[in-house]
Amino acid sequence: MRTRNGEWGMRNAKRLSLRWVVFAAVVFPLSLVADFTLEKSTAADLASTAPGLHRTCILKGWSTLGDGLGGVLYYDPASDAGTNSYSVLKPNSYSGRWLRLTVPSMPLVLSVTATNTTLTAGQSGAWVHNQGATNLVQVTLPSAAAGLRFLCINLTSEGMRIVPADTNTTLRISGTLSSAGGSITSMHMGDDAMCQAINTTNWIITPNLSLWTIE
Repeated sequence: MRTRNGEWGMRNAKRLSLRWVVFAAVVFPLSLVADFTLEKSTAADLASTAPGLHRTCILKGWSTLGDGLGGVLYYDPASDAGTNSYSVLKPNSYSGRWLRLTVPSMPLVLSVTATNTTLTAGQSGAWVHNQGATNLVQVTLPSAAAGLRFLCINLTSEGMRIVPADTNTTLRISGTLSSAGGSITSMHMGDDAMCQAINTTNWIITPNLSLWTIE
C-alpha cells in the first residue's frame, strides 16, 4: 500500500524524468550541431584537423583567407576521390575526404606567349599571363563594353604591354589617363593589373603594384 509521501515522490520523479527527456531532445541535438561543425580559415588548416565527429566545415578560403574559394564542405569517411585545389581535400593523417557541397566556377586562365595576343569579349573574366614568353608580349583588349574585365599578370622580365582595341579608347591607371589608343607596360615580374571597362571608351586599370608605366 502506497503512502501519501510515496505517491508524491513517484509523481515528482515522473515529472523530472519527462523534463529531462524534453531537455535532452531539444538541447542535445543543438549542441551536436555546434560541436560537429568546424570553421577554418584555409584548406591547409582543415587538412591538419582530425575529422573526429565533425561532418561539416565552413571554409573561409582555400589557399588564403578570403580568396573567394571558401564555402561549405562535408566529411565523407569512405571517399577516396582524387584531391584537387577547390572541391576535394584529404585530411593529412586520416582516410576519407572533405567534399565541397557546391563547386565554384573557376576563371579561365590564358597563357599568352606570342608577341601579339588579342582577347575577345567572350573571354571576359579570364586571368591572362605570359609565363614562358621570351619576348615582350602585347595583349590587346577587346572593344570596350561596360562589364568586361581581365586580370593581366606579367610573369617574365621580358614584360607585358596592354593596349585597347580601338584608337579612341583610353586606359586610366592610378588617376592617370593614357592617350587615346595608348598603353600600359610592365617590365617587373609579378605585376598584375585588373582591367575593367566602364563604358565603350574607357578602361579602368587597378594595379597590384604601381610599376606599370602609362603612355
